[in-house]
Amino acid sequence: MTQPARARIERAIVAKLREAPDGRPRRDQLAGALRETLTDLRLVVPAGELRTLERWFDDRLFGLGELAPLLRDDRVTEVMVNGLKGVWVERDGRLEETGIRFSDPEEILILLPCRAGPHDPAFCGASALSRRPCPERDREP
Repeated sequence: MTQPARARIERAIVAKLREAPDGRPRRDQLAGALRETLTDLRLVVPAGELRTLERWFDDRLFGLGELAPLLRDDRVTEVMVNGLKGVWVERDGRLEETGIRFSDPEEILILLPCRAGPHDPAFCGASALSRRPCPERDREP
């Protein structure tokens, strides 16, 4: 499926999810919203591709986007987001560049919660990228 088609489907799904009675989109509404959207747009998708598409939208709208498949890969032991310079993984004990690149710091901040880094307890990705305070680092003991 082309990127423009996915973008059109995503816009329609998001609009449907925002119509939730309590105003809060939920993951369990995604499958129905996707099927409705495909019907509304008169798109026919084979069952296997439908499951893949649903997983892709679930990752994108409710998960960690392009990072989610990396986290599901049992061979990946570490995922390293190097700011806008790319994402690397340790897979089967070897370092690999993934080809995933973020276009702006806000995209990273949406996906990654502020956490202390494994090598530097004062590290906070959100603070480093946006100069905003890091609640975990700056919290009073």
